[in-house]
Amino acid sequence: RKGLDWFKLALISVSVRVVLLALQTLYVPLGVIFFSPFRCDQVSCGAGSMLPVREWQYAMESELFLGPATECVACAFQASCAIAADLCPATVDWRLRQDYSFSCAPIRQFYGPISALMLLAYTVGVPLLFGYLIHRHATLLAKIPSDRDTPASRWDERVALSDNSAKTLYSMFEYRWRYFNLMVIIQKLALVVFALFVSAAGPLSITYTVMHGLFMVFCLATQPYVSKAMDVASGVAASALFAAALVACLIAFGIAVPEVAVTVVVILAYVLPVLALGIGLYAEYRTYKKLHTEQSVSVPRGETPLADADTPLTLADLAPKQAPTADKQPQPVQRATTIAVMPKQAPNDDAADRSSLTESTTSAGSLYTAKQTMMLSRVSAIFTGMPVTSVNAVKPIDEQLEMKTVRLISSFAVILGVVSGICLAVAVVGVLHSRASSSVYSPLNPGVAKLVSDTAELQALEFGGYASWTEFTQQCCCMAVPGSSGSSQELWKCRNGRYKIRERQAAVDGTATNGLALRAFCATSFENGAVCLLPTALPDGKYAVARCSANVTLPLGSDYAATYLW
Repeated sequence: RKGLDWFKLALISVSVRVVLLALQTLYVPLGVIFFSPFRCDQVSCGAGSMLPVREWQYAMESELFLGPATECVACAFQASCAIAADLCPATVDWRLRQDYSFSCAPIRQFYGPISALMLLAYTVGVPLLFGYLIHRHATLLAKIPSDRDTPASRWDERVALSDNSAKTLYSMFEYRWRYFNLMVIIQKLALVVFALFVSAAGPLSITYTVMHGLFMVFCLATQPYVSKAMDVASGVAASALFAAALVACLIAFGIAVPEVAVTVVVILAYVLPVLALGIGLYAEYRTYKKLHTEQSVSVPRGETPLADADTPLTLADLAPKQAPTADKQPQPVQRATTIAVMPKQAPNDDAADRSSLTESTTSAGSLYTAKQTMMLSRVSAIFTGMPVTSVNAVKPIDEQLEMKTVRLISSFAVILGVVSGICLAVAVVGVLHSRASSSVYSPLNPGVAKLVSDTAELQALEFGGYASWTEFTQQCCCMAVPGSSGSSQELWKCRNGRYKIRERQAAVDGTATNGLALRAFCATSFENGAVCLLPTALPDGKYAVARCSANVTLPLGSDYAATYLW
């Protein structure tokens, strides 16, 4: 049973850490996605060109575009097109900045509310969750008794003693800057969001310079980290970001920047933060090692080391002991500071008594500061395996912290799940509406033909909303589908605002087949001697041409090309 309880607690602890890490890591990328439906540009296409349409790709059920469409598409119709000027006049529309093939009007109709809900639930919810977690943890940690002189030293000591899974949110920072992690992720989101909506280089560079400058001053003035190595690395990194923003601002306003300045900025941005962090970590390692060497426990041969974690332990136990000699037995070491831990209580004792932790110090004063005590506890755990204080004494507080954390995260997950479910349902409706109202007629193939049973719908699908091939070729002009290869797909643009994609090549049972022998690519007429009858409706509603072979008309629909690739 103890093993199962340990496994349960370990699983909860790991899960909480993973969830908190994921929330922090995905905060900015997801924020960018949620803001994307509101980022629209007014795009103008001159006469002889047209705005790209994403349904061209969807209709072909293939990746025609290698990436987002960011420019107008030339109307490269066949030479015989007499209505090209009518089909491609100058056009202006609001398009999604990320991809000009998406019009903003239908996007905002469905995905605008979705983005607003997710921004409220996630982008606003995560900082609120982190802030409330830090606040609740600080309140519960204050229940651990401490006789330190200042709130900062008491905070350092209590955080060092606690081993709850959410302490990564604040354990690296000093007491008054315990919300610093929250400030960092909000600052990152603000920088990214400003870059999303401001495209002018001047205002953008000024804003970046000011924001990075203020953050640099804040980091250098406050030094919020407990670790000096992290303070140094944070200050250097903030200075590097400010220098890079300043150089970008100068370049944006046409001010010449020496190459040496750019080189210095690159060094500051990439080399110095890593170097500063490495030097700081090495310095702290040397400090830890020195403290361990000076205060290590030396257990003579034959003596029993610390036997029980619940036995009161003093900091003097970490002091070096003299090795025994032949004429002198080991003497107990004078204890200057005592950390007394209450023994285990009976099961019927009050819960508050069971969770209490008491400490007493002698009038001689403390040998170590709170940060040194934290260092000693780390050193003791890492190098000697002997805890400075009993885990059982802080365990009730940690259990309360874990339960509060799990409940808060679970409640947040439920809210996020409900909102995500609503957004998913709206997104599905949006996709169905987009496909139903699409202006693009996809090519007919056996798979599509099985889904369409109405004769009038099949006629519209084949002739772009017109009644016959003759009318279709009079009102529409043809060009290759943008992004397609060779003569595999035709794109017909019609006066009724519709697009028709015709497939001219396909693989049938592993064999390449095409209908170019029946009609040349983008031609409005069929080859003489190859087709004896224009597209005619079959009994099942599909349209096919009649092939001629040695002056003999083959039955309609006698092969794949005559039915689907004409």
